[in-house]
Amino acid sequence: MTKRLLIRIDSGFDVGHGHAVRVDGLLQSIETPVQPVVWGDTTNLPGTLSGAETIEIKNLHPTDITAVRADALLVDLPQRANFPWALASRLGIPVIAIDDEGGDVEADLIVNPAAFDGSCRYRRAAPGTRFLRGPRYALVRPAFSVRSWRAPLKKQILIVVGSGERAAGWARKLLAAFPFGLQIDDCRIVVGAAFPDIGAFLVSARAAGIEVLQGIDALQLAELMANASVALVTGGMVVPEALTVGVPVIAFPQVESLVPEMQWLGSYGCIADLGFERGMDMDAVGHDLAELIEDKDLAMRQSMLGRRLFDGSGMQRVASAIDDVLAGRIASVTAGAAV
Repeated sequence: MTKRLLIRIDSGFDVGHGHAVRVDGLLQSIETPVQPVVWGDTTNLPGTLSGAETIEIKNLHPTDITAVRADALLVDLPQRANFPWALASRLGIPVIAIDDEGGDVEADLIVNPAAFDGSCRYRRAAPGTRFLRGPRYALVRPAFSVRSWRAPLKKQILIVVGSGERAAGWARKLLAAFPFGLQIDDCRIVVGAAFPDIGAFLVSARAAGIEVLQGIDALQLAELMANASVALVTGGMVVPEALTVGVPVIAFPQVESLVPEMQWLGSYGCIADLGFERGMDMDAVGHDLAELIEDKDLAMRQSMLGRRLFDGSGMQRVASAIDDVLAGRIASVTAGAAV
């Protein structure tokens, strides 16, 4: 029997595309037949979500959910959206939360793939809430677990830029500074579908001898990672994806909420963490690139530690837990509560 899954998500230049991408990966991994109903900013929805039913709900209230005829609610939003978790927990249907920051989340199943403990505290969670926490549950799409880093002989840099004005500004600074005083054989930049003023960016990239790819799929990105000497990336979902492939990573946490996790991954030794402010210093970027390109032992050690932390099976583990929720195999701590 097909379940109607109400999905609260945003996908746009400000929030980014990563939340929608990982939810789409889950929809493709769960076994339960599902009709997705998307509630939120639907700009550039990927894959399965692109053909989903979409709705607008201005005020979260049980009567709104009844009208949608949802069997469960899945929420994947940055905490800054101030989602009313307390109301969601009283809607009479199971609630699934995909979260990265901790806080006042209330749900039957809370998935937090963040690598460090400080982001995994949920003071309002009810007794009986099921938690899936840490890198073992990283929502990495399957394409990244079937490609492995090859340590190329040529010096090839892959740059992957996420969403937001600060990330776009960083990409422009990288172009202006390239090649950072280094001997680089090849460089490619991957940007999202919503990257601003792409025409001017393409002109600058061509002048620097850099190929720009926009809106490519997971398999193409995984292949680029597998053949790069170093991946220079903004923070977010691309980091565990790159670490699953095994490419040495230099990460720039472009928004402050990404800083603690990048620091943790840096302390673990599986990435070079540029830091929130230092990442805008092109001399620092050049220093970290040179270190990883020239020190083969360091690159190999990073690759090994990254693959040890992220085994590429987290998406399927979480999908199985969602199947349990949809089938009623996880006892609900929210459904049926009094409004």
